[in-house]
Amino acid sequence: MKSSLTIISLCLAFAASAQLDLSKLQPVDPNVVRCFVNARCATHGDSTFTVEQFPSFFRTKFISKFYDFGETIPFRIYYAEDVGKPLYYIQHGCCRGFSITCPLPQPGFYFVRFFNEAKPALVEIDARKPTVHVKMYGACEIHD
Repeated sequence: MKSSLTIISLCLAFAASAQLDLSKLQPVDPNVVRCFVNARCATHGDSTFTVEQFPSFFRTKFISKFYDFGETIPFRIYYAEDVGKPLYYIQHGCCRGFSITCPLPQPGFYFVRFFNEAKPALVEIDARKPTVHVKMYGACEIHD
């Protein structure tokens, strides 16, 4: 229940601000999400949906396919305006292996990185246009 409240609080906080102030966000090494490019993942998923306007959000139960319900998994949310633009750290939290909700305060790329040592995962959300494309990679083996 606590993780659901955290996610709802994050959504409300982002919805209230409507736009991210990139000057106040911490840039991060893009390899934190780029490392999934050559990863072997036990499960994949993709989804498409339409956003009428921003702010919006994306919710998925994808992580329930490979994390145990109740298992506490730390995650971080990252944002980039477009391909080749800096990657920014937005928020962190923990979820319970059932579902995740990612706030989408404005158009751009969003990445939800799950930091489970045995089964890292990534949800990549391309929200640059009203038709949002989502790619999900779960229970991955990341190789350097």
